Amino acid sequence: MATPKVVLITGGNSGVGYEAGKVFLLADKPYHILLAARSAEKAHDAVESIKKESPEVNNTIEPLTLDVTSDQSTNEAFEQVKASHGRLDALINNAGNLRPIAPSKP
Repeated sequence: MATPKVVLITGGNSGVGYEAGKVFLLADKPYHILLAARSAEKAHDAVESIKKESPEVNNTIEPLTLDVTSDQSTNEAFEQVKASHGRLDALINNAGNLRPIAPSKP
């Protein structure tokens, strides 16, 4: 069997990110999915829900805590992925940044 591609999906606990996690989990090609959410609890719950909805799969999925608005969280996630997998083959950057952005002053 081929080495699975490592795919990171941000905003994976709901909506498009959640559905993308299911699609990769059910794919015929080998993938290992890192399903990221801002809290560990949300990421874990989403992974467990996806596993229940898709019990017969060949691919793997795991939760990852990642808040894309936090440099510290981003750095911690980077180090975790680097230590666990050594690489990232694809990024589905789905997380929404809901922080208001102040207009720049002329």
